Formats: sequence, structure tokens, C-alpha cells
Amino acid sequence: MGDLNTMAAARVLEQPRVTYLSPNALSSYLDDYDYLLRTVAPNKALVSTLAALFAKLGWGYLDVVYQLNSPYGVYYYKDFNNYAKRNGLCEGSILGLDSGFTTADIKLNGNKGSKAAVLFGSLDFIGNVLSSSSGFIDQYTWILGGDWTLTTDDFKRIVPKGKTATLITLRRQFYDVKSFLTYLADTLKYNEVHGTNTASIPTQWFDEFYQTVFNCTISTSTKPINIGKSECLKNQTYSTSSHDKFALNTIAAVFAAASGLEGVQTSYNTVGRRNSILQNTLSVSDNLVSPSASLGDLNLANPPAALKFEFDKENHWWNSGLEMKILSVSVAPDGTVTVKEIKTVNVSSSFSDSQIKDIQSAFNVSSICTDSSGCMCSSDSTSGKSGAQTGGFSASDHRNYYLYNDQDVLLYDWPVWAIVVAILTSLGLLITVILFLILVIAYPVRKGTTVLGYMVIVGILGIYVINFAFFVNANEATCGSRRFLMGVVYMIAFAPLLIKALDNWRFSQVDEKEASKDRYTGISSACSLFFASLGIVLVQCIIPIIWLILVHPTASYWGMADAKHDNWWCDPPEDYDVGIVLSMVFVMFIVLMTGIFSAITYDSERNNYESRWILFGSIATTGCFVVWMIVSTNAGPPYRDAAVSIGNLVNATLLMLVMPFRKSVLLCQSKRGKKEAEYDEDGG
Repeated sequence: MGDLNTMAAARVLEQPRVTYLSPNALSSYLDDYDYLLRTVAPNKALVSTLAALFAKLGWGYLDVVYQLNSPYGVYYYKDFNNYAKRNGLCEGSILGLDSGFTTADIKLNGNKGSKAAVLFGSLDFIGNVLSSSSGFIDQYTWILGGDWTLTTDDFKRIVPKGKTATLITLRRQFYDVKSFLTYLADTLKYNEVHGTNTASIPTQWFDEFYQTVFNCTISTSTKPINIGKSECLKNQTYSTSSHDKFALNTIAAVFAAASGLEGVQTSYNTVGRRNSILQNTLSVSDNLVSPSASLGDLNLANPPAALKFEFDKENHWWNSGLEMKILSVSVAPDGTVTVKEIKTVNVSSSFSDSQIKDIQSAFNVSSICTDSSGCMCSSDSTSGKSGAQTGGFSASDHRNYYLYNDQDVLLYDWPVWAIVVAILTSLGLLITVILFLILVIAYPVRKGTTVLGYMVIVGILGIYVINFAFFVNANEATCGSRRFLMGVVYMIAFAPLLIKALDNWRFSQVDEKEASKDRYTGISSACSLFFASLGIVLVQCIIPIIWLILVHPTASYWGMADAKHDNWWCDPPEDYDVGIVLSMVFVMFIVLMTGIFSAITYDSERNNYESRWILFGSIATTGCFVVWMIVSTNAGPPYRDAAVSIGNLVNATLLMLVMPFRKSVLLCQSKRGKKEAEYDEDGG
């Protein structure tokens, strides 16, 4: 299925709690999904092996260079950074570079003892890094992070002419299953007499498979494909010496699933049965090279002495083995490539002590801090465009911090700031609801712009409510809510304020003495004003709806598995906070226009100087926007959600004071005035 298809299926299957096996999805995106098993070691398995190798070699001080805006750079680096910390490695320089970097941007720490640099990115990116480092390329060992099988042409692309580079590459081991090739050859045959396939596969399935393999069409099939291609011959023979590299993983996945399901009689999927299936499957263990293996004689091509099929109990994946190569690659000025293989090591998931000794005997290199004053371990630094996050930090930093007691027990599921802001938000929400009910029940005016006042209150309530999406960690629901509702709730509050300001401005153009006979009443009904405001709100809805359609809201975990604090980020972490600000552009325009029209009618006495209070609300909102937008896009991760939440709280509270609270005060004053007048008339 591959990464994208598996991720799409995972989102669908998570809700009904249907688990899946993934025989060929490599991306770390899938690490956060509730998968059952993976029969190929994902990307982070490679970088965890690299980090463990460096630790065993004693390379405690090294540099890292990764490609920005590329999953081959950012996500590989994210995983490596986590495992480097686990293994006690010190990263001297962490350089996130875009495509426009120069030699001056390659700032490594060779003068402090670092002799190893790990590169994460595309082949072209790696070539650009090595070309920019040609002045000291022979002083470093360059580790190509990722799964690489390089050819002579590839070496010519990445190593500068006239230079020699020492490279370390790592790749997954895949094996051709000869018995599977024999099975395919026997299966892809037609019975000339009966016109059916010899394997008794359903005809429609077989026809589609046959047409795909031989790149032809069967016009008489119920589902012909490759229309326009030549007609398939019924006597074609399938012969090939290789197959998809994940064939063995797929065979192993089916075998593991069958073993796990054995003994489970019911078809529905409960948590208890899921755990039983999982434990049964994880207990599967076999030597696939042995002719007596449970899978039968697979007849693998060029197999190792022993290939053990066994799942990692912690991560639920099978690592079919890795091949590490240490190479000395020279490219002559005329482009001739000379590759000297220093050492090749096949490893299952971790290097044994004997393998480490063999590597050290063949390749005696040390990468440790030699500065007598000590070496600083770097946090992420970027050049050019922003990296995993802006502001000189990486997305592996904590998004929020939780509170623990002295026994290291988590006290609250929310950050402390969220608990405080949530209490104040709930209080503001309750007061606003009470004011809303008072005005609905007791306010005597039911025409004109009164309906807009109620709409403003609904918007204020929405601003309070959206705060709760920032109190919990990022997930698909909260990220989607933040995207869609932030701009919409503010627009529900300010669209009617703009219409109110326009209405006040329109009436200010008419002399008060003649207002009763000259004013235009075409759009003065409560219904007209309400739908004008609603139209502005619907325009704002277009922006986040398009965003949600084009980019499905997801969240990624950017911390280590045992992280004690919140490391969940809304995707994409490098520009999500900026995206929230950009989705508010139309809201900012409406706030500006509201402020302008209310300022024009500042001296108007209409509705008890309502324009003045609308102007105050616009200015207050502008101030809140400036503060939380700057902080949420430039400050460190722990301050971002807090800034937005506090900004929403302050903004909603100020709007509540200048609109519904002020209206309630005027209502009370009006009621008191009437009672005093009645008291005077009665001679009190």
C-alpha cells in the first residue's frame, strides 16, 4: 500500500478500532497510529541503529545537517535527535538548511573534535552539502542517514571531482523469494481448454492481475484495463528473476496474522481479543532460511546464515536486517569513480560487541570533544527558511509542560497555565450566558439592531469556548477546531459590530430633525441587518473550509516515547501557528473597518454613544491580536498556546464588558429611572 495509502486507511480504521498490518509503509508518520504490526522496520529503526552504533563506537560528539521542507530531512532528523539523546550523544552543530545554502552556512565543529557529520536529505541535497564542504571533506566521516543503495553514478553526483570522501551508508535488507517466483509463474497460466486460470482464482481478479503483469488487455473481461494496448495472449509465460522487494515482508505478515488469529473464533474485534491476537502474533518466531521453517522452504536468494523472523516486542515491527557499509569514494578530475569498501556489516537490529571490534579494527576514527573547555551540545539552528519551527528551536522541544510532584507522579492532565485560564474562561462564559438571558428576557426593544447585539454575545461565547481547544494536547479534533473556529467565532462577534457601526454612520448623515421623514429604511429591519452580518460570517467560513479540505487536520508526536511533557504538534509543525494567523486576515480587515466607521461616528449620541464603545472594542481586539499573534509565531513552544488562550480570554472579557454588560447596566438604569418616576408621581 505504501505510506500514503496506509496512512489514509489508518485514519478510517482507527474509529471502529480495526487494526492493520503494514508490510511496506516506512514513514514515521505512522508511528502515532494504532497499528497492529509492521513487517518492515520503519525509518526510525534505521536512525536508532545509527545512534546506537555511534554510542558503541564512542563517537560522543558529532554534527548533524538536515534538509528543510523535506520529509527525508526533517522527519529523519527528528527521529535521530530523539535516539541521540537516549544514547547520550552530543550534537555539536544541528544545521537545518534550505536549497539556497552556501559554503558559509556549513559551520561544523572539526576544530573541537567532531569528525563525523550525519546528513539527512535527498541525494541532491547531500551532494550540495559535500560540494560546499569540499575544503574539509577529507577531514570528516559523512554518514548518509536513511536507506541508501548507491550506484557509481550516484557517487559521481555527490562527491566533488578531485576529492575523496569517507561515507557510511545503511540500507534495509531485502531478499528475493524464489519459491514465490515459481508460484507466480505457475499461477499466471490460462487453461486453454476451459478458458479459465489454472489456480481457480476468481476470474475478474485473475484477469485484472494478468493484464497488469503483462501490460495488455483482455477485451472480453468483465473489467478490461489497459484499453488501447494489445490483446493478451493466453499462452504468455511469466518469467522474471526478481519481484517487489517487500514480497518476503508481505508473506511474513500474512503468516504472522494467521498465527495471531489462530484460536480466535469470533469475527468482532474487542480490546481483549485485540490483545490476544497481538500477543499471539508477537510470539511468532522462525528461522526463514531453514527448509523446516513453518512457512516452508522459501528458497531465498543469497540469504544470510540465519534470518530470524521475530517481532520487536516494544515497537511491534520485524526488522529483516540492515547492511552497513563504510566506503572510501574518490572521484578523479575526469569523473572516474573509485570505490574502496572498508567494511561491510550485516546487523539485525543492534551491533554486537564483536562487530564493533571488527569495525574499529578496520576503521579507527574517533569523534569526541577535544576542547579543554568543554563542548556545547547544540539545539536546532537553521539557515535560510524556517526549520522545524521558527525562533531557533526545533519541534522536538516540548509544546507544553506538565506538573509532577516530588515522587515524579503527574498531578494534572493539563498544563498549569491551562487550568488557571480554564477557570477564568469558565467564569467569563457563565457571566456572559447570564447577561444573555437577562437581555433576552428583560430588554424591551426587539427591533433595529437589537438582534445584532444578541449575535455579538453568541460570538463572545464562541471565543470563550474555542479556548478549550488549546488546553488539551494537539490531536485531529483540536487541530481541526482551532483551524475552523478561531476566525469564525471572532467574525460572529465582529460582523454585527461592523453592521452596527455602518448603521450609526448612515444615520449620522441625516439631520436629526428630519430623520423621521428622510431616512432610508430599506435595510433597517432586524432581518436585513442579521442576514447582512451572516453573509460576512459565511465569507470568513470559506477560508478555513478550503484549508480543511486541502490539508486534513492531523497531529504528530515530536518527542521521545517516554517524554514526560506534551510533545504533540498540529501538522505541519513548521508553519501551523503562522497558518492560524493567516486564517484571521479577513477578521483583521473587518475589525479595522469597524474601528474606522465607529471612529467617524464617535460623537454620535445614537444608542447611548454606542459607537464609542464599538471603537473601544475594536482597539482592544487589535491590541490582543497583535500580542498573541506575535508571541504564537515567534516565542518558544511552551508560550504559544498560552498566548492564544490568554489573548482570547482577555479579548472576550473586554467585548463582554463593552457590549452585553454595558447594555445590562443601561437596562438597570432605565428600570430604576422608571421606578423613581413612578415613585415621584405617587407623591413618594
